[in-house]
Amino acid sequence: MRPITDEELMLQSQNGDQNAFSVVAARYREALMSYLSWGLGNVGNVEAIHDQVLIRARRPIINYRFPQKFATWLFTFAYRAIKR
Repeated sequence: MRPITDEELMLQSQNGDQNAFSVVAARYREALMSYLSWGLGNVGNVEAIHDQVLIRARRPIINYRFPQKFATWLFTFAYRAIKR
């Protein structure tokens, strides 16, 4: 049995699966934290910014368009957070 892709999880999330977004976000936690640490250079704020990025990514979930890569979509929110 093949694993569920990030994009499939996002489609499930759009269709009301409350757990699907949490699963896909957990896959990127370490990479997102590293990216934010690199971009912000302030380790103290990284956890809070990480949480904000996930909130901002979850709100417009209906705007996610398959087959767009989830990682690209998520890291766009992270990039915007770093630039603020």
